[in-house]
Amino acid sequence: MTHQHAASQKWGLTAGYRGADHTWHPYSAVSLKAVETALGTHLPASSQQRFAGLPATAVVEEEKLHYLTLAAAQTEWDLLQLADWEVHLEDSSRIPLRLVTIELPEKIDPVLAVELPAALPQGYHRLVVTSADVTYRATHIIVTPAHLHVLPDQQNVWGLTAQIYALRGDQSWSMGDSHDLKELCQWAAQQGADFVSINPIHAGSPVTPVENSPYLPRSRRYLSVLMLSIEDLPEYHSASAECRAAIDTLAAPLKARNHSPELLDRSAVHTAKIAALELLFGDSMYTLRLDLFEEFCQREGSQLRDYALWCALVEEYGEDHPILWEGDHGPSSAWAVEKSVEHAKRLKFHQWVQFLLTEQLRDVQRAAKAAGMSIGIVHDLAVGVGLHSADVWSLSSLMVPEVTVGAPPDAYNQLGQNWNQPPWHPQSLQEAGYAPFVQMIRKLCETGGGVRIDHILGLFRLWWIPRGMPPTAGVYVPFPYDDLLRIVILEANRHGCVIIGEDLGTVEDYVREALSHYGIWGTSVLWYEYDDNGQLRVPDTIRRDCMMTVSTHDMPPVSAYLAGKQVDLRDSLGILGQSREAEWQDYLRNRADIVEMGTRMGVWPSDTFPGSDAEVLAIHQLMWLAPATAKAIALVDIVADQRSENVPGTDTEYPNWLVPLCDRDGHAVSLQQVQESPLWTALKRDVMDNI
Repeated sequence: MTHQHAASQKWGLTAGYRGADHTWHPYSAVSLKAVETALGTHLPASSQQRFAGLPATAVVEEEKLHYLTLAAAQTEWDLLQLADWEVHLEDSSRIPLRLVTIELPEKIDPVLAVELPAALPQGYHRLVVTSADVTYRATHIIVTPAHLHVLPDQQNVWGLTAQIYALRGDQSWSMGDSHDLKELCQWAAQQGADFVSINPIHAGSPVTPVENSPYLPRSRRYLSVLMLSIEDLPEYHSASAECRAAIDTLAAPLKARNHSPELLDRSAVHTAKIAALELLFGDSMYTLRLDLFEEFCQREGSQLRDYALWCALVEEYGEDHPILWEGDHGPSSAWAVEKSVEHAKRLKFHQWVQFLLTEQLRDVQRAAKAAGMSIGIVHDLAVGVGLHSADVWSLSSLMVPEVTVGAPPDAYNQLGQNWNQPPWHPQSLQEAGYAPFVQMIRKLCETGGGVRIDHILGLFRLWWIPRGMPPTAGVYVPFPYDDLLRIVILEANRHGCVIIGEDLGTVEDYVREALSHYGIWGTSVLWYEYDDNGQLRVPDTIRRDCMMTVSTHDMPPVSAYLAGKQVDLRDSLGILGQSREAEWQDYLRNRADIVEMGTRMGVWPSDTFPGSDAEVLAIHQLMWLAPATAKAIALVDIVADQRSENVPGTDTEYPNWLVPLCDRDGHAVSLQQVQESPLWTALKRDVMDNI
């Protein structure tokens, strides 16, 4: 066995992968070596030695007996039997454990094991061993349900998808926020919708310029200040008249843009909202809900303090200043402790902002449920964070900065993708008891009714691209997906949330089997529902356990796609993966398949033009014939918007994530105008109320 082969086996790496084209693609030796080196360099020190060989974390199913085997010779058994073995439960109570001998198929002799009783409750516990007056906090024990079961069996649901920043009302500060989300949820509930699925609203940079992509946040454990509706805060209404007047002055020029089709300006909104919050903070408004604020800070603990300190340091130095990233300047360093004292007031400010965001989004979710939604807000969990981000700074021991995450080429992105996000080290995450992952899922579950996990394949394996190499030069690194999925359904079960896994692209069968096993919905896009023979699936043969849409945010709105505008756009941007003629022929075949299927199902109009309202209506009627548990209509399709929200493979070439909601003619559209849209009236009448 070669050294490289041994290293690959250690990390579960293979020699290549099977792509979307069903062919085998071997990894390059250079890429494989670079990934192995990165994994070995960041191997957690504590993984080298553990008490009696116990695992760092054990994720187990409730109501089942489990055993943790001990790496101990029989001569050591008596000594281990003398130790006190306990599980310290999440509620601080304790359960004594016993050691037993068990036989394993792969072992000749019996082995000693810790017996975990079937009565252990769901939650996060700790195996604690006391031996010779020394206490070892040996193993994180996470007990989860077997399956996520939130909605009644056979209940079908429908809802809307929205880039919430693009939807403005009269109160907006030129971008949609939680006020607009609340109004959208309440109106959608009146129409019979069960949910509104939105873009990621993770925390961005505390300084400008602000990253435009909601999929490249600075922390997935905290929320974006851009979502905060200042006028909906009780602190705003309790502030002095002078303070409110100053805030209104900040808002006025932004509100003047609410009916403009021009591109959004995240940095301008960020600057104004931070200034408004500073005015409220200076007016001592942080004391208005002081008990709740202090309780929030205590519950969030060190992770919130670390995040707030990072914000203060970035305000002082900038995101990529070497002082934050070189030497011992992490959150537990003496330097960071000194800085936290120096910036104590600013830390409190950033903690308070997160408190306001959490409370306001909880209020939106309560309002959605009160209006009749069975689910409410469905959050979107981004794949990762930027290199110079809060999560990388505060969790540096868990990250692998020498590589970045992306995706290999597939039907959606023929050149592959590089998301410029450093991954977690899978073993380091286990050593930490998966705590950062838990915190991330919990934050979204406690402020919504569902979570869509973008690229859920990343919980199974991630496409690691060595820095400086193209997306095609990546290597798949496996992750402990059973553990991660069990944690997801534990948090979802506790908060009554549904979970949706975006499983498009290069996905092996075992991924979808695992999602179904745990009660997690997959994702279906009508445009790409082809079988292995290249035939568009008949709607009633599409899988049930998924959320289905006609399109995605990485494609043009349906009206534009039906007219083939994506070919012209991608050609003008120079990102076609083949000749323009070949791309156009692919589009024509795809369109012809949809038209033929729609005609066969009796829903396609005979006398219209490509991309017409009649075709938008028909394609949604076609989708509604599928048995998918959840179906969603995009807000952009209700108004026949023509501009793409995002064009994969571009950066500055296209204004990704900056396009406000507009109609077919390019006029800005408010929520009231969405409600009055003739296309919406037709969709409601002929789709949701009729099929």
